[in-house]
Amino acid sequence: MIYAFGQEAVQLVAVQVSVTVIIYNFLGTVLLILPQQGRSARSPRVWSRTAVRVLKNPLILASTLGIAYSLTGLPLPVVLDRTLELLGRTAAPLALLTVGAGLEFERLRGDLGTTLAVTGVKTIIYPILILFGLRIAGLEGLALKAPLMLMAAPTAVIGYVMTRELGGDVKLSGAIVVGSTLVSVLTITA
Repeated sequence: MIYAFGQEAVQLVAVQVSVTVIIYNFLGTVLLILPQQGRSARSPRVWSRTAVRVLKNPLILASTLGIAYSLTGLPLPVVLDRTLELLGRTAAPLALLTVGAGLEFERLRGDLGTTLAVTGVKTIIYPILILFGLRIAGLEGLALKAPLMLMAAPTAVIGYVMTRELGGDVKLSGAIVVGSTLVSVLTITA
């Protein structure tokens, strides 16, 4: 959808994504790991074990390496660039299929309140707060629309994958991804 705003918007969002992916995935990893520790969050051992798992997180590693490589200014070899582009095009649809296949509709009824609340915050409240913040900062035009579009996007499918890998509530995560994807069809075009 961001491509509708042109190459300049894609470049703006690429910078924003590189930063937010690291922040969101760091926080998501911490929030998924800490409850599994069985100890107080005040324990230095809990934080050292959490730090190691965060640093081993493939998303954080890939994002960090991608940012570092882009700072070199070197172009990707054509073969690698095309291969990554093809993989990137198929990743989101395949991940959504995986999420859909893992949904248990009976269980969704029990999580409906939580799913609706998180979906509402992600697709409605969060973008409104971002809009106010960007307006206060004096942004307009593309500088306003590009980041707003990104923030209004549905919950990333990778959240489901991370939840599965880190032992979180996979069914709830899948419901939130699907719910926010469905609602964003309406909100992202508003």
